[in-house]
Amino acid sequence: MHGGFNEDPKTGIVYTGIPGYGLCSISPDLKTWTRLGTDERLRGNIHGIVVFEHKGQTNIAVAQNEDQRVLIIGLDGEVKQQLSAPVGGEFDFGEANVYYSERPIKQCPWGQPHLPKFACTDVTYLDGKLYVVTGYCDGDFVLTANEEGGQWRWGHTAWGGKGSAAGKFRTAHGVFAYDGHIFVANREAHQVPIPPGANPSRCQSLQVPIPPGANPHSANLHSANLHSANLHSANPTRCSNLRLMGVSCVLCR
Repeated sequence: MHGGFNEDPKTGIVYTGIPGYGLCSISPDLKTWTRLGTDERLRGNIHGIVVFEHKGQTNIAVAQNEDQRVLIIGLDGEVKQQLSAPVGGEFDFGEANVYYSERPIKQCPWGQPHLPKFACTDVTYLDGKLYVVTGYCDGDFVLTANEEGGQWRWGHTAWGGKGSAAGKFRTAHGVFAYDGHIFVANREAHQVPIPPGANPSRCQSLQVPIPPGANPHSANLHSANLHSANLHSANPTRCSNLRLMGVSCVLCR
């Protein structure tokens, strides 16, 4: 269950995915598991998941890195839509447009392994948009999708790309919406960076007190405090929760 869990704040029901088994709900008392839906796509690896309310309707979005897709799912497990890889030209960000327009159509020579072009690692929702991070491929971006006429389509906002410079990512592994802002776990850089163009009067760098060698895996909210889960920590505890007090934003609207 590498993709973690996400709770419906209205019902207290928790949702998660198990590779090869499917999407599951867990009762609010954490005692009863139920497998949802019959769609075979739900058996794929769910690396990131978010429960979100949009226009009065609650749905689930999951990021499936191995299958290179985002699924929009009803609370009953019905797959409502598949959001596949961009084709280029959707974004007001040239680097992402070039990357996706040049993605390979086929492998040459046949059988030669290559990295997937749209290995989406997590998804979240804020103010009518889905935010998708793609940290497991060379296109290490944050992408957005908007709903139009009942269908989700890639939007204009995107940023990032692979690298160590300001606004770039070294594995954008997790994404989380909090207090009107988007936080990205930049795993291999051991930080949460600010994207280019962020307003310095409203955004500050996020100083996360993670131990040496620990990599920020994701962020979540609990009891009005943000927490960061760390993967591959240098200390004997491989995964720990770190409380982030008074954190600042990584994206300004």
